[in-house]
Amino acid sequence: MTQLSIVVACFGRTDLLEESLVAVLQHRPADSEIVVVHDGRYADPYDLKDEVRFVTVPSGSGWVESLEAGWRAARGTVIHLLGAGVVPDEGWTEGVTTEFLDPAVGAVVPVVREASRPERLRCVGVDLGPMLGHRLIAAGRLDDPSRIARCRPLGPSLAAAFVRRQALVDVGGLSSEFGDDLADLDLARRLEEAGYDVAVAKESGLRADQVDRPARRWTDRGRAHQRLIRSWPGIANWRRPMASLWQMTIETLASPRDPRRLASVWGRLSELRRGAEPTAVETDESAQVLSLDDHRPRRESSERSESRRRAA
Repeated sequence: MTQLSIVVACFGRTDLLEESLVAVLQHRPADSEIVVVHDGRYADPYDLKDEVRFVTVPSGSGWVESLEAGWRAARGTVIHLLGAGVVPDEGWTEGVTTEFLDPAVGAVVPVVREASRPERLRCVGVDLGPMLGHRLIAAGRLDDPSRIARCRPLGPSLAAAFVRRQALVDVGGLSSEFGDDLADLDLARRLEEAGYDVAVAKESGLRADQVDRPARRWTDRGRAHQRLIRSWPGIANWRRPMASLWQMTIETLASPRDPRRLASVWGRLSELRRGAEPTAVETDESAQVLSLDDHRPRRESSERSESRRRAA
């Protein structure tokens, strides 16, 4: 069975896809396959069909839907999700395979550096920020081994992620419920709730300045983030409205430079109104009585998360 499946999704920037493919084909490990997902626009001008498997998705498919189709079609026991435009260094998978020898590890985070400023980090995974925003760990910081060693991400960015195939199966795969921008946080949360650990492969290096992703409406982005804030477990009730107000304030202040931010604010407000609407509660006389054991896995996962955050 194939050990590693490298899944790349392409949209409008075929130049970024080819930049990634050149490096992947040059440095690919043995016993691996390459899967490229596109919406029919990529014509394969270099005739790579003998080395690359192409998966076509409907036009208008999002980043998450495309990656989901790609890993479902892949055969590897480890799925490497890679954004078009992300360029791997030589030997970038060697430390990763070692981490997956531990069956408790569900995902591995590589180190992504800026291509134009290799002394700067682009990200070492993702986490939920203090105001419940999407946080790229160590973004823009100087590349320093001690800093990387201190990183405690919740999970990998979908632009550069290694995930155990069985773990993806166990959590139901990728979800577009929170949009392309927050799908990595959602996946990391569900992996943690399922009892999987995340590891950082400090020797796994990649470089990127741009990543090819489909354009999305800012109104939808605001709504999706608001849903994430409302649904994230273990957050004190007073933090949710404060985080929403903070995010809307920041976006309003940024709107003179980028008017699309106002559309995001509108999306947040519409989602807040929707969340405030009263819903009917139905009783179920046949409902089961759950024991403490039914809740223990989630509690243990939350305790691991809290321990990880204190260590960070």
